[in-house]
Amino acid sequence: MRSGLRALIVGAVCILAACEEKIDSPSTDGTKKINRITFFSWLNASAGGRLQVPGFDLSGLDLIGANLSNANLTNANLSGAQLSNAVLTNAVLRDANLTNANLTNANLTNAVLTNANLTNANLRDAALIAADLTKAHLNSANLSNADLRGAVLFNAVLTKANLRYANLTNADLRGANTTNADTTNATWTGVIVDTPIPLNGVISDTPKP
Repeated sequence: MRSGLRALIVGAVCILAACEEKIDSPSTDGTKKINRITFFSWLNASAGGRLQVPGFDLSGLDLIGANLSNANLTNANLSGAQLSNAVLTNAVLRDANLTNANLTNANLTNAVLTNANLTNANLRDAALIAADLTKAHLNSANLSNADLRGAVLFNAVLTKANLRYANLTNADLRGANTTNADTTNATWTGVIVDTPIPLNGVISDTPKP
C-alpha cells in the first residue's frame, strides 16, 4: 500500500513537471516564457526579498496592481503587459521591452529604465519621480499627467510622446529628442536642458514654468 501511494505521488509530480515545462517553454527568441501562475508563485516566494526575473518573457501578462518593488527585470520582455496600478518602486528595468505595455497609474518612483523600450506604452498618471530614463525609447508613449519630477531623461527619445499636463519639474532633458511631442500644459519648472527644446512646435530657450 505504501509503495503504491509513493508511486502515485511520484507520478503526479512527473505530470506536474511536464505541464510546467510545457507552459514555461522557451520562446522563439531564446528567453524563457513564464505564465501568470508561475510568476506570482515566484513573487510570493520572494516576499521580503527581491524578485529576480532578468531576461524572462513576461509579454502580455496580467500584472495589474502587482507589487514589484525592487524587482530585477533587466532585459525582460514585458511588451503588452498589463501593469496598471502596479508598484515598481526601485525596480530595475534596464533594457526591458515595454512596448505597448499598460502602466497607467503605476508607481515607478526611483525605477531604473535606462535604454528601456517604452514605445507606445501607456504611462498616463504614472509616478516616475526620480526615475532613470536615460536613453529610454518613449516614442508615441502616453505620459499625460505623469509625475516626472526629478526624472533623468538624458538622451531619451520622446518623439510624438503625449506629455500633456505632465510634471517635469527639475527633470533632466539634456540631449532628449522631443520632436512633435505634445507638451500642452506641461510643467517645466527647473527643467535641465543643454539646447532649446521644442514645446508644441515652438523652440523655447527657457522652458515654460
